[in-house]
Amino acid sequence: KGKKHPRIVYLTPQARKITTGLCEKFPKGPLFRNHTGKPLIQQTISSAFRRLRIKVGMNAIERSGTTLKACLEQDMKECTGDCRPLDELSATQRRMLEQQTAIRRSPDYCLYALRHSFATNALRAGLDGLTVAILLGHRDVSMLARVYQHLSHEPEHLLRQVQRTLPIETASEAA
Repeated sequence: KGKKHPRIVYLTPQARKITTGLCEKFPKGPLFRNHTGKPLIQQTISSAFRRLRIKVGMNAIERSGTTLKACLEQDMKECTGDCRPLDELSATQRRMLEQQTAIRRSPDYCLYALRHSFATNALRAGLDGLTVAILLGHRDVSMLARVYQHLSHEPEHLLRQVQRTLPIETASEAA
């Protein structure tokens, strides 16, 4: 985001292996590219997440025991107010309705959700706020404190944090 200071991004061993392979394949220019070799853009990644949400949503519909047709009819009435029979929709309209129906039944996957999950999991695991803020590229913990204050309302999280401060024998007795 900011260009004033270089930022170090720490990678897992698997991510490092993938990145090293990409560096060898593309020694110059953008590292992340599509199947034709052009640089990835945000829209490409957003489209990939959309396709993933459609697939996950379709799987959720199958597992729910409800038919796709029933879900489509329900969504058509609720979302569009359109009460036409499904067979009156064009193929394009039906495909778009199926995609929207699937998306409504899947988690909200996006790049930011991955970042948010990383930060939440790191804080729950006991990583200190300053370290998490730095890993996310923030200068201080104020943004982190605002966005992740919900953790301070989770009794289990607070109990784990208190137990981390206790001597080992006291912490094991408390559990």
